[in-house]
Amino acid sequence: MPLRDFIAAAYERGNMPGADGELWALMPHSIDEESGTALRDLARAEGVARTLEVGLALGIGTLWLCEALEGVEGAAHVTLDPLNRDGFGGAGLRAIEEAGLTSVVEVVEEESQTELPRMIREGREFDLAYVDGDHRFESAFLDIYFCGRLVKPGGLVVVDDLSLPALRAALDYFETNMGYERVTGILPDEYHRDALRRPRGNMAVLRVPVNPPERHWNSYESFAA
Repeated sequence: MPLRDFIAAAYERGNMPGADGELWALMPHSIDEESGTALRDLARAEGVARTLEVGLALGIGTLWLCEALEGVEGAAHVTLDPLNRDGFGGAGLRAIEEAGLTSVVEVVEEESQTELPRMIREGREFDLAYVDGDHRFESAFLDIYFCGRLVKPGGLVVVDDLSLPALRAALDYFETNMGYERVTGILPDEYHRDALRRPRGNMAVLRVPVNPPERHWNSYESFAA
């Protein structure tokens, strides 16, 4: 089955089967179809060949990014999730296998906080990272930080679930202190603040600076979610 049809069938069913056949509802554990389409189109427009994902869950994010990689020479996707077998019944792992993506996708079943630094030491580099893992502040902060180290200068880090204050706080730090630029007008559920400064939207696209700002040993700018 073509990947496009595999993805469409998953949304039509509204679930993904786990390793034992148990059906896992796509929502609220997956990106919705409109946002997934926008993520795929963004990756295509950027001409990505190497993508990184934190948080496999039911595998939907992986499927969208792999669709963007179709036909790209040397394409590769890495996804990290230590809890897929226990937390999601292996549904994401099964989706990768049934979609015929095992030759494209590298699954790392370890914590991102230890594996992303390992990838940095190995000199790995990616064009785009999608962060949708642990939603506690400290974990989200580290995921964005290390993904930003792994993504090439000028590449993208896409952050999901910004309806949560912890994610917004982490995002604000990188915009305020690290020179990350928010790319707008791309995603349908785009994070922003309304006229009264109330947070709206759920996803944001950050561009890693080509020329990072000069920062002294004690540099720090206050930030707020």
